[in-house]
Amino acid sequence: MNVVTVHLPPLRERRSDIPVLVHHFLDRYAKGSQIQVTAAAMKSLLHYDWPGTFASWRIARACGDLGDGKIIDVADLPPAIRSSRRLGS
Repeated sequence: MNVVTVHLPPLRERRSDIPVLVHHFLDRYAKGSQIQVTAAAMKSLLHYDWPGTFASWRIARACGDLGDGKIIDVADLPPAIRSSRRLGS
């Protein structure tokens, strides 16, 4: 049996995928809730280094900490992602 190897670069090399993944996870885990992501929160997500192989899980977790349930802002993101914005701003 032949094995097909698919190389998928880490998320830190595909930052343009981050907004797509954020909206995918919002649609999946908060379907119908009309939750918005502030520009500042998206900027924090884009500046984060996304170490390791579970980057999409971390995005899902970030989307799960929804603050007031209507808007995701920087304060709603995990501490590591919030602090990366300060370092990369």
